[in-house]
Amino acid sequence: MNAIDEKFIFDVVQTLLISAIGIFNWLNNRHRVTNAAISRLEDNIDTRLDDHAVRLARVEQDLKNAPSHSDLAEIYREMRNMTGVLSTMNAALAAQSSTLSALKEQVARMDSFWRTRESTIEVKK
Repeated sequence: MNAIDEKFIFDVVQTLLISAIGIFNWLNNRHRVTNAAISRLEDNIDTRLDDHAVRLARVEQDLKNAPSHSDLAEIYREMRNMTGVLSTMNAALAAQSSTLSALKEQVARMDSFWRTRESTIEVKK
């Protein structure tokens, strides 16, 4: 082998080594960027999960304080009782209204009677 062949082989090996180092460096940088993005996503998810945990605890507390089926049944029973009481009161008010109307008519008739009687008495005088 002469010097030109040795130089050519050395240049080829050097080019291959530099190319391999460049490819390794590119893959390493790509891996580092990917890991950084994944770390940011993990941090973001952790923060969001912490927020969800707080919100979920609030929802669970609200659900503990929510009325049960038996509570709602009692409320519906009371509402039905109140409806009955209100219908009774409505009927009583209607009866009172009817009585007052009859009384009003009676008073109007009596007023008319007394006015006409007074006018006839005055005419006779």
